[in-house]
Amino acid sequence: MNKMEIGIYIHIPFCIRKCHYCSFNSVNNQQGLIEPYLSSLLKEIEVRSRDIKQYKAKSIYIGGGTPTILKSSHLNMILDNCRRYFNLQDNIEITLEANPKTVDKNKLIELKSAGFNRISIGIQSFNDNELKLLGRQHNSDDAISAFKAARCANFDNIGIDLIYGIPYQKMEDWEDTLVKAIKLDPEHISIYSLSIEKGTLFDKNVMENKLSLLSDDEAADMYNTAYTRLKEAGYIPYEISNFSKPGYFSRHNHIYWNNGEYIGIGVGAYSYINKKRLWNISDISKYIEINGKAIVGHEHLKTAQILAETIMVRLRTIDGIDIDRINSMFKIDFLRQYKEKISKLMDAGLVEIADNHLKLTRKGILLLNEVAVEFV
Repeated sequence: MNKMEIGIYIHIPFCIRKCHYCSFNSVNNQQGLIEPYLSSLLKEIEVRSRDIKQYKAKSIYIGGGTPTILKSSHLNMILDNCRRYFNLQDNIEITLEANPKTVDKNKLIELKSAGFNRISIGIQSFNDNELKLLGRQHNSDDAISAFKAARCANFDNIGIDLIYGIPYQKMEDWEDTLVKAIKLDPEHISIYSLSIEKGTLFDKNVMENKLSLLSDDEAADMYNTAYTRLKEAGYIPYEISNFSKPGYFSRHNHIYWNNGEYIGIGVGAYSYINKKRLWNISDISKYIEINGKAIVGHEHLKTAQILAETIMVRLRTIDGIDIDRINSMFKIDFLRQYKEKISKLMDAGLVEIADNHLKLTRKGILLLNEVAVEFV
């Protein structure tokens, strides 16, 4: 019997320092927790593997936090446990998020040798003033050095993350970052609009009128500029925020954008398996105490919820919603069920239908939330 496919996400919550915009489940200056956390993480891998024996993993993604704050031996240990307890595809994609300040050529050679075959470097900007404002630990020279070190370590699948819409950012600054990113020639580039999340330093500064944000129109212009420049450079916009060279789509991202199944390991991680969403305990000290039995809640999703989520994630992709496929999956007539909503969105120039796929227009990409709410 063919095994079903699944993705594995592993969360490493440790950082050098919390970035000013970050709302992820992460802690800084907690080096003493690393060893006990890893012990619980390895135990959870063993415990959770029992629930997905009928699956084969097509991707492993280790994110954070800053996973590369760990020693190479720690990361190797995590991979070894995955190989021991999970069913892995022979050509599995294994991605590691990296901070430029926490990697060098020797460490990256060790990580490549351990089995990591894709690396995602959190560069965010090539402008030192912007990096300082964001609270990043590295500068632009560090970012370029980290990228080149990854190439020297024989990583042939490198992604980089960039942020636009940074307070006080000018279009020429963003264009300069794009030029430098394209010159490095990575296989994958992700671009994210800065959002102000509750509880972050940026949120506090905005509330106290200490930070001036760009307008939505300015951020939209930056996205349009990136879209055009990256396409001209040969990058495919396969998802709103993700651009890749042909053949280098992130398999792990594809799981999310296809509303596929995934298992989350580590503090605060989420899973989606067999129409059920599960979530882990979010407190790191308690996660360590419970030693592997991390799930603290779950929700059985109704068909209507799954349909709405499928529509939302598929709208983010270059292919959009395959009408025949969604009809088959949910036993519906999609165009008939959403006739009035689709007509309204088409009249507004936000969606189009081509090759029996409902897709966002360029205008619709910038107004995704307004489009998605129509289908909820």
